[in-house]
Amino acid sequence: MGNAIMLFTAKKVKLMLMLLLAVSVMVLHKKLRIDGPIDTFSASKVISIPDYCLQHRGSNGNWYLNETFGREAFYLMGYRANKWWRTEGKHNGSAVYDGNKYAWNDSTSTIRNEKGDSPFNHQCAPIQALELDSFCDTMRRLGIRRILFVGDSLTGAHYESLFGLLHVGKKSSAREGMIGCSSSSQNTSFFIQVIFRRESLGPNLFLTNVTGIAGPTDRQQFGPEDEGCGGPMVDGYCSWHKMYNATPATRQKTLLIMNQGAHFHSIAHPDDLLFFRSTVPGHKGCFDHKNVSIPEMTYDNFLELHATSNYDWNLFDEYNTIAKQKLEQIRLVNGMQHVYYLNVYNMTVLRHDTHVSANDCLHYMAVGPIDYWNHLLFTNLADLAVTVEEK
Repeated sequence: MGNAIMLFTAKKVKLMLMLLLAVSVMVLHKKLRIDGPIDTFSASKVISIPDYCLQHRGSNGNWYLNETFGREAFYLMGYRANKWWRTEGKHNGSAVYDGNKYAWNDSTSTIRNEKGDSPFNHQCAPIQALELDSFCDTMRRLGIRRILFVGDSLTGAHYESLFGLLHVGKKSSAREGMIGCSSSSQNTSFFIQVIFRRESLGPNLFLTNVTGIAGPTDRQQFGPEDEGCGGPMVDGYCSWHKMYNATPATRQKTLLIMNQGAHFHSIAHPDDLLFFRSTVPGHKGCFDHKNVSIPEMTYDNFLELHATSNYDWNLFDEYNTIAKQKLEQIRLVNGMQHVYYLNVYNMTVLRHDTHVSANDCLHYMAVGPIDYWNHLLFTNLADLAVTVEEK
């Protein structure tokens, strides 16, 4: 897809975000039961927690050089990483791959409510590197047995990154895989099913390009992105909805991570955990301005050097604000406490490096910044897990 990403106009996207998120509030009330001897997470079981950190971690901080982290978190995936390993990495134990030699120093703290009360000062715990043991322990505590990634091509990279960081080998297919977990202290073993489904709002409503830019290579805004996505109008949405909404006796509690780029549609069941990942723009001229190092990058640098109105990238921050506000309504007004906002925007806009090419300044090569989306997500989940009272 490269940079040729098809988006709505700003007004249309704002309206659609508000309408679809309002629909989400209603469908969130549908409840599925969970079977099996696993821990469940319910509002009645939550102890007092620094909820602010779960919703805001990643909002403030900076990248810094950490070669030790880079070597420990490296995995073989993607052309550049494999080439680097063959030519340098496996021959030099002190070498570090450029894509992940930086770590995020998260400084998220202090909350002030909208009424102007005095600030509540709390330094959120730092983001921890994702490892298999901590991943399995968190999944066990939360009772999660299925992880479902739904969204755009960057969501697909998020899915791929999880398998790479956990070093669990090959997936059963490009879209599905299993991660085996075992615990000698708990005398348990189990599998986590991990699924990726491409979704760009689903129904094949019409065949025209809604951006108004006609051409022989234009893609259908609502057409099937991949095989099995779309289908007859009566189906309504891509096949993942049917799979997710199914209620067989064997259904397991699900962690749902969603983002459809500049498109939005969400659905969740009260027993599941839903994280909406913020939408990130690309970087205009991502292979330019190499004189500004990653540790030196600030948001002002990003606006000056890499911001652009192309593809409405300059509006994504505002889109995220709308989505976050609606999610807060779902949580607070409707009492759905299992809905969370995953802020990857702030850290990702500071990484103009490791993009695929000068002609594709939206997608990243593995290994790279998207790995930190998983470090952030599972740090938040680990925090959530320790608040669950063990039965």
